[in-house]
Amino acid sequence: MDGPHIDSQYYNFEALNIPAGHPARDMQDTFYFEGGDVLRTQTSTLQIRAMEIYKPPLRIIGPGKVFRAERIDATHECCFHQIEGLVVDKNISVANLIYFTRIMLSGIFKQDTEIRLRPGYFPFVEPGFEVELACSFCKKKGCRICKHTGWIEIMGCGMVHPNVLRNINWIKDYTDIPAVSPKDLSVAVTLKVCEVEEYEETGLYLKDVIAVRVVSYAKHPDADKLRLVKVTDGKQDHSVVCGADNFKEGDIVPLATVGTSLPGGLKIKKSKIRGIESEGMLCAEDELGFSDDHSG
Repeated sequence: MDGPHIDSQYYNFEALNIPAGHPARDMQDTFYFEGGDVLRTQTSTLQIRAMEIYKPPLRIIGPGKVFRAERIDATHECCFHQIEGLVVDKNISVANLIYFTRIMLSGIFKQDTEIRLRPGYFPFVEPGFEVELACSFCKKKGCRICKHTGWIEIMGCGMVHPNVLRNINWIKDYTDIPAVSPKDLSVAVTLKVCEVEEYEETGLYLKDVIAVRVVSYAKHPDADKLRLVKVTDGKQDHSVVCGADNFKEGDIVPLATVGTSLPGGLKIKKSKIRGIESEGMLCAEDELGFSDDHSG
């Protein structure tokens, strides 16, 4: 599997748990285009694309070019190749990761390989590891190739970070999170911790408000101040007519789906706006009851 070399910041950063301000997003490390798109810095972008398309059990291999704003020297290049591997299924553990890594490297080098894992930090995995291969040149005695350590760092790996999985809608089908009502929770806390005098259920309407990613947008053919916006929730696309213009492709925005009752009594219905059908409403903070901000 492979994906586009020019990608959105959503796939290259946000969806991989790399928030704004993270060092990996620095201009010195990443090639940016006007408009915000980037040359992908890692094949990990394929993780999100694969999980948006396929449900578990999921196994992919994704070789491809990646790009970094590096100064070229004997050990650095601005364009090089990575190979991404991803497995998503029930009962997958670090033991599976270690076993597969050893088998894979033995197959690549056509001989039994000895590896070791050291703790390593990568934003999109937890726990993360750096895999080191026993130096075949000196048999772990230490040489110039392995910098006299007996080991050669060869790859990074880890278990997919929960924040990455949360971007994928089907994750709730594979987690064992019991549904507890506020009333039942208050009773449990009263019995085991302290008395709960009262509880209040708020934001019930939010269950019908979903996070979606902007796929594309265009001007309404019959209204200068309206836009036709295509968004996706990872499972299906939605077409929305809206008046906002402060978003771009790849942005994550809240969509009040058909049937949602928003604060103030507004009921979202499927309707035609200037002849174009709209399947919901893209909401600003004030429309969700979060604040008085209407900027979106």
